[in-house]
Amino acid sequence: MTDSSTAAKEPDMAGQITQRIATYRPKKIDDDVWDSVGPMLQERVTLAKPLSPGMATRLLSAGAGLCVWAAAEHIPLDVEKIFSDETIERYVSEGLNAKPGGSSATIRSRLRRLARPATRNRTATIARSDIRPPYTPSEIRLLRRTVAAQRVAVRRRRLSALMALAAGCGCNATDVRYVRGADVVRTVAGGLQIAVGGPRARTVFCLAGYEDDLAAAVEAVGDGLLVGGNGSSRRTSLASDLAALMQAGPDLPKLNVGRLRATWMVTMLSARVPFAALLKTAGVVSARSFVELLNAVPDINPDAVAEMFRHAGLEHA
Repeated sequence: MTDSSTAAKEPDMAGQITQRIATYRPKKIDDDVWDSVGPMLQERVTLAKPLSPGMATRLLSAGAGLCVWAAAEHIPLDVEKIFSDETIERYVSEGLNAKPGGSSATIRSRLRRLARPATRNRTATIARSDIRPPYTPSEIRLLRRTVAAQRVAVRRRRLSALMALAAGCGCNATDVRYVRGADVVRTVAGGLQIAVGGPRARTVFCLAGYEDDLAAAVEAVGDGLLVGGNGSSRRTSLASDLAALMQAGPDLPKLNVGRLRATWMVTMLSARVPFAALLKTAGVVSARSFVELLNAVPDINPDAVAEMFRHAGLEHA
């Protein structure tokens, strides 16, 4: 059992580490390069689970150096390419100036620590085969009814918040770990705005159809975590609990955070949300996942498309 003084320190340390990762910005790196690799590098460091803010900084610094060199060498800024054994060894031998005291060996060790999560977890790079298909409207309605019917209040509230954050706000499985009731505020127009923490910190907005569910979750937890603890196993167990219940009904799809987020993406694309704003709100630097989902977006009337193009530049006339 952990004594009270230690327990009080642990969340504070975890918060400091999270903040250090989220706010890290190397000085000697072009904005375009950082925009391409920053979220990827922050996710690598998060998955490496540093035990202190200082350790997180050292991992971030080593990774940033590798990314700057890779960009200069025209190596694709892709997580599996950058953190491959071949690229790391080439960087250590060619990109680092030899220094006494084992500096090269130390940096190699840090980079390999960042590379290990890349081989175990491929969520940072979305391949075509990894794109989760969105749910249909009928599947979403069925999932929401199933969640609302859960007898255990805590499970019902957590699953409802999970669906609201993923399908209603576009949060991914990492994002939902960090959202607290204190992060949700009312906008001037009466909607809900959420400050997402973690490696891809940003502001997101809740779809009107999920506002009541999200507001109810906030009311229940106050300033606490909406979905559950920071551990991924807790989050996974929630989805698994519902998936087990779904097995009793042959027409009920398995709950999957990736599919919920893909459903949100298709909703936004169908609503013609400005693409630059959509990428920023989604917390991504690549449009690949959106492009792969275009087939699920309803076609626009050709006449309407013509009018959109015709009037797009009126402010410049």
